[in-house]
Parts: sequence; C-alpha cells; structure tokens
Amino acid sequence: MRDTDYASADMRIRALERTLLTRERLERMLDAKTLDEAMKVLAECGYAEMREPTAAALEESLYAERVKTYALIKSVSPDTGLIDVFRARYDYHNLKVLVKSEATGEDAERLLLDAGRVPVSALCEMYGNQKWALMPGAMGEAAQKARDVLAATADPQRCDFILDKACYKDILAAAQSSRDAFLSGYAALLIDSANLRAAVRWLRQGRDSARLESVLIDGGSVPALSYLGIPASGDGLAGMFRGELERAAELGEQAVKNRREPLTSFEKRVDDSLTLYLRGAKYIPFGPPPLVGFLAAKESEQSAVRAALGGRMAGLSAPMIRERLRECYV
Repeated sequence: MRDTDYASADMRIRALERTLLTRERLERMLDAKTLDEAMKVLAECGYAEMREPTAAALEESLYAERVKTYALIKSVSPDTGLIDVFRARYDYHNLKVLVKSEATGEDAERLLLDAGRVPVSALCEMYGNQKWALMPGAMGEAAQKARDVLAATADPQRCDFILDKACYKDILAAAQSSRDAFLSGYAALLIDSANLRAAVRWLRQGRDSARLESVLIDGGSVPALSYLGIPASGDGLAGMFRGELERAAELGEQAVKNRREPLTSFEKRVDDSLTLYLRGAKYIPFGPPPLVGFLAAKESEQSAVRAALGGRMAGLSAPMIRERLRECYV
C-alpha cells in the first residue's frame, strides 16, 4: 500500500483537526463561570451534548465520541488495522475486570468498556466458557495465565503484570503489521514509556531487580534487560534515552534520588513525550501518520476533558486542574 492511497483519508482528517481540543479551549473550559458554559466548549469539539453536569453523563459523552472516532477512521482508512493499536488496551482492561470479578465473586459489568477489538458480549462468552483460542493476539494465553496466577497467589498486581505485557505485545504486533515506521515508532515509545515508569517506581521502592524483570516489556528502543543494570541510586537512567523521553528520564533519575518528592513532573513529562512524538504526524503529508496522530490526539483529548470537567465537577480549583493537564496535540 502506498502513502498516496491515504490522500483522501488524510485530507478528511486534516479538516477534522480543527475540532480538536486546543489549550485555548481547555482554558475556556476551566475559566467558564458555570459547568453549563464549560460543557458548551466540549460541544464545540463535536461531542454529544451532556444531559446534565454529572460524572456519569460525562463518561457517556466521552464513550459516544470514542465510538464515533473509531467508526470514522474505519470508514476512511485503507488499512483499518491501525485502529487495533488503540483498541487493544480496552480489550485488556476488560480482561482485568473479568479475571478479578471472577476471583472476588463481584458483579463488575458496569466497568466493562465496549471499545476494544472484541465486543464485550463476545469477550464475556469466550471468557466464561474458557474459549481462549478464540481471543485475538496474545489475549487467550494471557487471560488463562492471569486467571491461574490470581487463583494461586491472590495477588492482583501479578495478574495486571501478565495482562499488561500481553497488551503491549499486541499493540506492537498491530503496529508492525501496518509496515508504517511512524506507527511502529509510536508503539516502541509506548513500551519505552511503560518500562521507564516501572523502573522509576521500582527503584524508588527499593525492590529487587528479579521482580522488576517480570514487569519489563520487550519491544522498545531500549532493551528491557538494560534497566536491570541501573543501581539503586538511579545513576545512568537518564543516559539510556535520546529524543522525546530523554528529559523524562532525567526527571525519573532525580525522582529516584529524591524519593520524598512526588512523581508529578516525571509522569507529566512521560505523557508529554508521547504527544511531542505524535505532533510529527502533522508534517507528514500522506500515509497512516495523520490518522495515527488524530486517533492518539482524541485519546489524550478525552483524558484532558476528564481532568478538566471532572475536576470542576469534583470542586477542584482551576490552578489544581492545570497542574494535571498534559500537552495538547494542537
């Protein structure tokens, strides 16, 4: 498939980028005198009008926009497989819910998100009847293993580690199947980000490297085993990276040395590094990158909306909310 095969889709996406949430719109949302005025800003971005200013109504609006975005990309893209890079995380979120609710006996249906590659109803049927082979990618093997480990150890964190590693494996496989260097680079950056976060948290807690090895994910630009050579002081962590994550790694190294300091700046910089990489899609005229950038922008946009509007609903001040906000794609 040639990059020019995406010309029509890319032109459509370029036009839709004007509706994305900008920093100016975010500020208007924070400075609005009432929640109703803040919700009008969200409507300007194409979201369904919220029936009332509640957290439940906000989540309904975000979900509807997510479904609409996936349907749009599927209708215009010559290769709909690139959507799987973004949908896989919802499959694994749902698996975590199913595994843990089975172990506890609780009904957690309200926590399932019908935004993955596998419809929730189908996934519940597969899981309930242990039809592991019908699950796509690494899901079946990971679900079975996570289920057995949780039953044997009662340790939900180990269950999460298993499913997270499988999730990134599927994300990387979906990106590589597209044969697009930009999308593959994004998947590798996601893995680098996850490994850097894990390493910083592990070092701050003084845990042993053997357990860290079980958390690290293969497929990033920095080999997973490289993290095991970092001393407890964190020295050398910053030198492992170049490009978007370099500054984040520097902040991570500082956070290891100053364990009482919050991880706020480090976490924000990791997220911003992904956005900085994705902004490169705006300078690529044709091909999958503009679609990838738009999909990722909508994901980060929803996180920003949840922080801004959700924060206001919770009674947080505008300055407190601003501290949590990440870089915008536009």
